[in-house]
Amino acid sequence: MRHNEIELYEPINILKQVGEDIWIVDGPIVQMSMYAVKLSCPRPMTIVRLSNSELWCHSPKEQN
Repeated sequence: MRHNEIELYEPINILKQVGEDIWIVDGPIVQMSMYAVKLSCPRPMTIVRLSNSELWCHSPKEQN
């Protein structure tokens, strides 16, 4: 891994089960700026199967 690079939960863009009825997907690295500091972070998504069999998805939106 290069300096200033974040290690992702490989493989990226692939659904990975991490618990019963819980999956994650790591997406590409996104660049953000906060208080004149540039940050790099992965774009994750979490999917949970609810007790009524519906799916709940959480995917933070990139801020510009």
